[in-house]
Amino acid sequence: MKIKDFEDYTITNTGEVVNNRTGKTRALDFNKSVGYFQVDLYKNNKRSKHYIHRLVAQAFIPNPLGLLEVNHKDSDRTNNHVSNLEWVSSSGNSIHAVQAGQRDHIPRMSQQDIKQAYDLVMKGSSYKQVSEILNNSWQSGFLSVKVKQYADRNNLSGELTAELKRQRIARSVKNLESINK
Repeated sequence: MKIKDFEDYTITNTGEVVNNRTGKTRALDFNKSVGYFQVDLYKNNKRSKHYIHRLVAQAFIPNPLGLLEVNHKDSDRTNNHVSNLEWVSSSGNSIHAVQAGQRDHIPRMSQQDIKQAYDLVMKGSSYKQVSEILNNSWQSGFLSVKVKQYADRNNLSGELTAELKRQRIARSVKNLESINK
């Protein structure tokens, strides 16, 4: 199935991504901070990262209710087969995690905390720093999802993307400077 907005790529119901121009399967990266496989896709010479489970769900699972999260039914984040995925609400995803023993409670983050996290990121703080500022009560992977959802709901996605890109570039420059010393 072709990947929406990325016509040069197709995805299988098991999560393999193929470059249609070359016929080669794209290598997947494992994002340790959140425990998901992801892939780099290119359009107009711009790279963007995408979680495999979301790409499979978007391609193969109808979402008439417009639910925002994809749940791994067997709780194995590396099992991206379409039969193991379902669209769920945020609370439904949290309830599943508690029932599967992945969490001992359902985390709740107030809209005020989410806005504060967004504001801190927009002022240059990393998600790790935001977690520390908010007393380590939220993991950086969880924060990034909540901040992205906040940005999407408030039509601020472009600004958030630009700030995160600025931060990545600044970190890269800093790393290069330390290597060259």
